[in-house]
Amino acid sequence: HKTGTTFWQKNIFATSDVNLIDRAEVRANILAFSPYSFSAKKLNDWLEPLLDIEKLNVISEEELSGNTHTSGNGRSITYETIERLSQITVAEVSILIFIRNQQNIIDSCYRQYIKRGGSFSFKNYIYSENKGAERHRFPGFSFEHFKYDDVIEHCIKKFDKKRIIVKAYEDFVISKQDIVADVSEELGEQLIINQGSSNKLVNQSLSNFTITLSRITNRLFNQDPISRNSILGLNFLQPILHRLYLLMDKALPSKLINKPYISKELQLEINQYYASSNSRTEKITGLDLTRLNYPKLEQSKRS
Repeated sequence: HKTGTTFWQKNIFATSDVNLIDRAEVRANILAFSPYSFSAKKLNDWLEPLLDIEKLNVISEEELSGNTHTSGNGRSITYETIERLSQITVAEVSILIFIRNQQNIIDSCYRQYIKRGGSFSFKNYIYSENKGAERHRFPGFSFEHFKYDDVIEHCIKKFDKKRIIVKAYEDFVISKQDIVADVSEELGEQLIINQGSSNKLVNQSLSNFTITLSRITNRLFNQDPISRNSILGLNFLQPILHRLYLLMDKALPSKLINKPYISKELQLEINQYYASSNSRTEKITGLDLTRLNYPKLEQSKRS
């Protein structure tokens, strides 16, 4: 989530050389089963007839990494998905993972939460576990969801390390062509960006101003991913208001668009929380996360 996945789906995986498996089918055949009803045979029986030997076959679905607003149900979905993908036998599997600086992705996830119908304040959203959202009763956002090292290590244990490709979202923003070329080289397949695509990333976030408005009007709906504090179930109004808010954002001064929700105090907390995990991620992947200002051990000590 929030690492340019929609851009890949619409502008890279939608080209004629790629066979992108329908996302609804992916959810129905990989995510919908409980651990007790999941069957590796059924998974392979579903997937095999969908494969095109002349193309690069791609499964791209953000929910496979676990929903950010519920921490992948205590990361159990994240863990279980890796286990299930490792049981694919009808094709050689490569895993492409994008990571993002935690200070930025947490801010972005909150904006997405409001965009999807949420009503919590930023503080209540990120500290939802402190508000009674225990994982065994009522999953909410959790900082642990963005510890990347253990997820990457899990993938490495289940697949050949050479088939695990990890890239930084920030590098993709700087140069999409370079990252696509790198991924193509590691896959041994030629990927291209659709020439008719915009250079901008898609799935635009709301501004701070329209987020404030959305928190009020979202109570008219019942689509909040975490809380169900709705007054009326007027869900048909949500896409109309969302389009209106995006139009309003275009007319707003830049200082009102994306003022960070991360305070200096929270920055310190984030740096300390993710420092060790990011240092391990850097060692596992070889990525230079210091260059991209990710929270690291050295940075935490300076703070």
